[in-house]
Amino acid sequence: MTMHDRLLDLAEGLSRTRGLDAFSYADLARATGVTKAAIHHHFPTKASLSLAVLERYSRAFMAALEALEGAAQAKLTGFVALYRDASNGGTQLCLCVSYGSAPESLSLEVRAGVAAFHQDVSAWLERTLQDAGRAPAEAPMILATVEGAQLIARATGDAAAFDAATHPLLTFLET
Repeated sequence: MTMHDRLLDLAEGLSRTRGLDAFSYADLARATGVTKAAIHHHFPTKASLSLAVLERYSRAFMAALEALEGAAQAKLTGFVALYRDASNGGTQLCLCVSYGSAPESLSLEVRAGVAAFHQDVSAWLERTLQDAGRAPAEAPMILATVEGAQLIARATGDAAAFDAATHPLLTFLET
């Protein structure tokens, strides 16, 4: 693994567990054994680092959505499962939930990237809902539910909180 990829992995993990503001290049330097200057060589600013993390995360998440198989109903259930898995048992958040919870800390580019992520996920949901014979207008409710469920699970450190929050959604989607 390259140092560039290692830094992205560390920054993503720290962003998803602590938040973007709760770690520094000094934390990355300690974890990798390189100097802060070496990190700045790869990512001159924290904004450039957070944007690179976001772009990589967005590509991977959208690929995971596109890889969901089966009928539209199964894909919607798989969507909820992706968000559950991203919460890692209530220990972390989806990167865009983490970034979105403190937008004032984000550069304009990263804010735009988070908005684009939500637009892409919403568009996928709308298409899948239509394929399931449902109203595409349900997409914002579904996205808000899974993202809110992650926040509750993270606050409690308990995946059961995610399940409790999304159970009514899954029941609704089955009707």
